[in-house]
Amino acid sequence: VNDKREKADDANRIIKWAFDARTEEKNYIIRADNAHRLNVERLITNIHQLGGDLKSRFRDTGNQEKADRVLTASEGYRNGFHSFVRIRTERDSAERKMVESARELEMLAADIRRDQKAELMAVTTENGRFMDDRIAKADDANRLIKWFLDARRSEKNFILGKGESEWMDAVDERITAILDLSKTMLSNFKNDKNQNQIRAVIQAVKDYSEGFHKFARLMKDQDAAEAQMVALARAAQEAVRLARAACEMTDHR
Repeated sequence: VNDKREKADDANRIIKWAFDARTEEKNYIIRADNAHRLNVERLITNIHQLGGDLKSRFRDTGNQEKADRVLTASEGYRNGFHSFVRIRTERDSAERKMVESARELEMLAADIRRDQKAELMAVTTENGRFMDDRIAKADDANRLIKWFLDARRSEKNFILGKGESEWMDAVDERITAILDLSKTMLSNFKNDKNQNQIRAVIQAVKDYSEGFHKFARLMKDQDAAEAQMVALARAAQEAVRLARAACEMTDHR
């Protein structure tokens, strides 16, 4: 009787740990907090160790197979969780780089606009054609900034919309427009400073676009990894349930 009770207690303990691991997993998904990640790792390790101990105390091969399922399922859950964490970390890194590129681009475009306005103020007594050229260049700089703000809004909608393709298309449309205008501005600028500024803008736009698409791919990968992890976690919980049922049998197998 004592042996049966101990096995049942251990099976209940494994079930509790599995439930706690799922709770910590959800907290990690929401907060990306390292403490929650470590708690999931610890609980899965506990399940695996106690599952192995439980298997060694079963004499019936059928019950041993149920304990084996706990070991296999908990290891699968661990691997699925590791995969999710790895992709989540890569996605967060890609997002940081994308935002850095965006901020650099915003700063560069603002510098061009400021320089064009300053030059415009300095040539108010010059001929009308020269002033028209400065006004057109300042307007182009304003257009760059506006279009990039549009791209950033679409980027945020893409994230909130869980990767809806229409928002990716909207980002790409604005990026293409910005690059086309930047190349036109490069051909219109005459001094080295302005040319270097617009070349830096073009490179920053390309970096942002590359970062955005990498981030989008990792978002998709993360969703797939999360779905797999949840399926593996549920499989582990089902294996634990079956092991507990084995422990509740009337004999001492």
